[in-house]
Formats: sequence, C-alpha cells, structure tokens
Amino acid sequence: MIDENEKKLLNELNEIRFLESENEDEDEIQEKIERYEDIVFKLSKIKKVEIIPYLCDIAEDRATESSSVEYLIKMIIKISENDIAEGIKCIIKGTVSMIPKAYYKALLLHTLIIKDNDLRDNYITSLQNSTEEEKTISKM
Repeated sequence: MIDENEKKLLNELNEIRFLESENEDEDEIQEKIERYEDIVFKLSKIKKVEIIPYLCDIAEDRATESSSVEYLIKMIIKISENDIAEGIKCIIKGTVSMIPKAYYKALLLHTLIIKDNDLRDNYITSLQNSTEEEKTISKM
C-alpha cells in the first residue's frame, strides 16, 4: 500500500517531469533535475512494487532530460527485483499507460528486461498470463 508521503513524492515527480519551462533559467532547470533524481532515488529506497505503475505513468518521451527518464526506468527495474514476479506484473500493467506518451521509454524498459537473465523468464511467463491489452507491449 502506498502511504501519503509516497503519494506526495509521486505527485511532485509528476509535476516536475518536463523539467523546464520558458520562464526558468539554467540554474532553476538544474535544480529541478536534481530534485527529480532525488525523488526517484527516495522512491527506489522504499522498494514497494506497488509504485511501479505510478512511475511508468510519469515517464514521457518528450521529457527534456532523457537521462533522468532513463534513471527512472532503471529504478523501476531495481524496485521490481524486490519481488520479481509481482514487479514484472506491475511493469507490464504500467506499460499500458506508458505507450501513448512514452512509447520509446516503454520499448527501452522492456528491452532492458529481456536482456536481463534474472528477469527474462518471469517477464515471458507474466506476459503470457496477461490481458490482451497488456500483451500489446510484445508487439512493439
């Protein structure tokens, strides 16, 4: 179960995910990038697989700082390792919301999982047991 503090962090992460606006200078943008990465790090320390779909929902292909989104993806994989079977299910479920706005990040996420010897078999089993909508990721 996600507690209020975790929800607050997820909401803040969602608000700053694009990392820049026309009215901000370089220092303000850098501060946002650091805050984004700090929040992702804090969430990764919580190690709850339940946050994975929320993290997937935050990912955007048009995010300004792609290295920050890649860091987010690596943290999703790291969190999933705490309960591999459930974590993979959460990733597959979360990908459904990623595809419309973060297709390339979803593709990267699933490519990293397939390349990981420890995650691949669980991924294939979970994908076989998923809904038709969730199976769309296998067609990417």
